[in-house]
Amino acid sequence: MADRNQWDPPTVRLVDEDSESTSGDEAPGLEPLHADVTHNRTLRVEVRTRLKVRRCKLSISGGPQAGAELISEKERIRIGTHATNDLVVTDRACSRQHCEIQYTDRGYLLVDLESTNGTFVDGKRVERVFLMAGATLTLGTTPISFTPLNEEIEVEPMLGEDAGAHADRRDAGVPIAGRAHR
Repeated sequence: MADRNQWDPPTVRLVDEDSESTSGDEAPGLEPLHADVTHNRTLRVEVRTRLKVRRCKLSISGGPQAGAELISEKERIRIGTHATNDLVVTDRACSRQHCEIQYTDRGYLLVDLESTNGTFVDGKRVERVFLMAGATLTLGTTPISFTPLNEEIEVEPMLGEDAGAHADRRDAGVPIAGRAHR
């Protein structure tokens, strides 16, 4: 299975602390930046990383459960009438374990779990299909809309006093504290 939350290479930026201006140089990875040094200045290196968070939203758009939603980051989402499912549907035409949505390297894969009345995507009966944004699943008589909610969060390490409180909490030399920006 693919990792749902993936890191992009960090961005390195030089900040001139004496004038609080940036050099404008940004480079992917941790490669050194080239700058002409003709006088003494204090430079601070800021390292920021982007975290890709993969989530999806399932919205019931008709029937007695209209308006119910599930937003999930799970790699496998089960749908059916049984209480152990991630999205429980009360439609009597649905099976206990009706279908599941799996996150793969290629996207979200819907798999029918040998349901009695079948699983339909945009009006066509399917056994396995990759879902597109805006697809409508129909389980029994219940329509469910599918929306991927992929987003990127910028993470920067905590510096100064903010990091001091977390200084003793390190894993393999990498600080676990940081700030996330959406």
